[in-house]
Amino acid sequence: MMVGREMWRAALCTVIVLAVSSCAPKFNTVPPDLRAQMLRDLSEGKPNLDCGIDCYWSFSHNSDTLSMLHNAGQWQELAVRTMQIGHQNDAAYYYLGRAAEGLGYLRAAETYYQYSAALYSDSSSQHHCREMARCYVDVATVVPVHLNAVRERLSRPVVIQLVSPDRPQNTSSAHTKKSHAIAITQSLALSAKLKDEEGTAREFVNGEYTNGLPTSDPNSFFGGVERVVIGDLNHDGVADAAVLCWYGNGTAARKYYINIITGISGRVVSTAPMYLGSKLTVESFALRSGRVQLRAKVSSSPTRTKDVVGSFVLKKGKVVFQ
Repeated sequence: MMVGREMWRAALCTVIVLAVSSCAPKFNTVPPDLRAQMLRDLSEGKPNLDCGIDCYWSFSHNSDTLSMLHNAGQWQELAVRTMQIGHQNDAAYYYLGRAAEGLGYLRAAETYYQYSAALYSDSSSQHHCREMARCYVDVATVVPVHLNAVRERLSRPVVIQLVSPDRPQNTSSAHTKKSHAIAITQSLALSAKLKDEEGTAREFVNGEYTNGLPTSDPNSFFGGVERVVIGDLNHDGVADAAVLCWYGNGTAARKYYINIITGISGRVVSTAPMYLGSKLTVESFALRSGRVQLRAKVSSSPTRTKDVVGSFVLKKGKVVFQ
C-alpha cells in the first residue's frame, strides 16, 4: 500500500514539474542587448523559435497579449514577446511574419510565413495553434493571404517607366557638356540624399534609410523607397527621377512623400518633399507628359478607404500638385 502511494506521489510530482516547466518562456527577461538582437533577427528572417514542449503553455497563456499587440499594430513588441516565449508553432511564426511585414522587412516576412505554413501542415500537434487551449490565429486563412500579398509586393518592379515617350532623353555630348546635367539612373535614385519635411538630407542606401539607431531605440528612424519613375521632369532633355518614399519607426504609421531628383550643375539635387499622407496603398506611380501621376488608397479607419488620384510636376525646384 505504501509503495503504491509513493509511486502515485512520484507520478504526481512529475506531472506538476512538467506543467510548471511548460509554462515558462524561453527568456524570463529581455535586457536591451537581447531585445536588439531579437529585432535584428526579425529583420533578417532568422528562425529563432526553437523552444518545444517546455514553452507550450507559456505561449497559450500569453495568447491574449499577443493578439492584442497584433491587433494594435505594435510590431516590435509583438516580435519581442513572441521571441521571448520562444515556442515553435505555426501561429508564432505568423506573428513574426506579420511583425516583419509591418516594419517593411518583406523578405523576412515571406520566410516567416513559409515556416508558419510548414508547421501548420506537419504532424506534430504542439506546432498547431488549432490544438491549443487558447490561440486566436486562423493560420489556414491568414497565412496564405499575407504570403501572397508580400510576394506580390516583392515582385513589383522598382522602375515603372524609363523615359517619358513623348519627350525622349537628349544624350548629345554637346548638350550635356553645356548644361553639366547628370542623367539620373535607378541606382542614383535608390542611393540619393532625399530631403525630409525639415529640409534634412537623409542618405538612402539601396532604397533604405536608417539613422543608425537599433530599432529597439525609441529614437530610431528609418525609411524606404516604394517606387521610382525615371524621365525628363525639368525639360532639359536629361533624365530626372520622381521617388515615392516613406519614413517611420516601429510604432507610428508610415508617412509617404514624393521627392524629385535632378542632376544640375554637376550635382544630384533633391527637392523638398510633397507629403502625401499615411496608411497609403499605392496602386500606380507613373510618368506621363512630364507629370508624375499617382493613384492610391488611403485608410481613414480599419474599415474605410478612399481613393487618391494626383498629378505632380516640378516647378521652380519644387514638387507642385496639379
